[in-house]
Amino acid sequence: MKKSTIKLITVLSIATVLTGCQHQGVNTPSNMNQNKNMIEKQISNDTIIEKKVIKKETLKKTIVVKKTKPDNKIEKKVVKKNKKRESLTSFLTKPDNKKISNKKNIKIPNIKKENLKPYSELTNLEKYKLSSIYYNKGDFKNFWKINNELTKKGYNEAIYDRAILYKMGKAWVEKSEKKWKDNILLLARKNFIKAQRDIITHYLQVENNIEKATYWLKKLANKGDVASMNILGYINIQGQYKKVDIIEAKKWFSIASKQNNSEAKYNLGVIKAQIQKKPDYKGAIKLFKEVKGRYESKATFNLGYMYLNGIGTKEDYNKAFKYMLISANLNESEAQYNLARMYAKGIGVVANSKESTEWLQKSAQQGNKRAIKVLKNISNQSK
Repeated sequence: MKKSTIKLITVLSIATVLTGCQHQGVNTPSNMNQNKNMIEKQISNDTIIEKKVIKKETLKKTIVVKKTKPDNKIEKKVVKKNKKRESLTSFLTKPDNKKISNKKNIKIPNIKKENLKPYSELTNLEKYKLSSIYYNKGDFKNFWKINNELTKKGYNEAIYDRAILYKMGKAWVEKSEKKWKDNILLLARKNFIKAQRDIITHYLQVENNIEKATYWLKKLANKGDVASMNILGYINIQGQYKKVDIIEAKKWFSIASKQNNSEAKYNLGVIKAQIQKKPDYKGAIKLFKEVKGRYESKATFNLGYMYLNGIGTKEDYNKAFKYMLISANLNESEAQYNLARMYAKGIGVVANSKESTEWLQKSAQQGNKRAIKVLKNISNQSK
């Protein structure tokens, strides 16, 4: 077994689902690489930012109008299809065939036509849904009226709506970062998860307060939130809070790995293979084999490299080629470069100069400096 220095891809990747308040109030996964000095280091180059898009749909609305006739009959009036307004945030309930008769009545789904409940008899949830309908219709006066009522009662979703409006500075609400933060902290202390994620994002990206972020991260991690576990692991491995703590980092990555989280498995594998004092190559190989999805390209490259150089295992060129090919097809430039060398020298595969050149070109197209240099030398030799 060789004791050569391992040259694995060791960038610890952190992809978080913490929500931030962005334009239009839509909560999207935060892009951690925007944070100065800290976040740039903790996110891998392949981090994907997912965006929730509120699609414009058409909705057929039926309005129930109560006429002032002696017999008090209800007459229905059908309104043509109109484009539905975009919702305040993704958490606001969409109209979805709810019918409004007047400002004080709401028809609850699955209730007979004649059974309209007076506003005073609505539950807080029904009032919250009604406020969402008013917002979507552009009736901000009634939306705000109901929101004020529910906020005074301590209804979490209404308080969260209000916080988002302060963050956005929407029309009738003056923008106030302080009021946003006050409301979010109020909800966070009440264990409202969306608010806890928002305040973590704020402390990491805006205030760069790792101590306070860590406090709330542990709150979420102890509830089983995998994203928080991964961030805690990275914070400890980098020593961003107090000091470098490999044991604490391994603890959080291990817990997340047991929940079958590929990001945690990859990071834990990197620690076992290269960061901890006494390497555990076999443990790293086991973890890298279990990684799927976003980090599979790096994990399979590391496997190929370890089999190629006999790190933690016997040299096995066939397995080395197998994993390098998987990684290369997943667009990992280092794997493409190493695969080109294997084709050129016939390692684990029949030598093939054409295949070698093609993989070199693919690697070079991604900016791999070694691949670019080799291609340049080939070009100069052919002149």
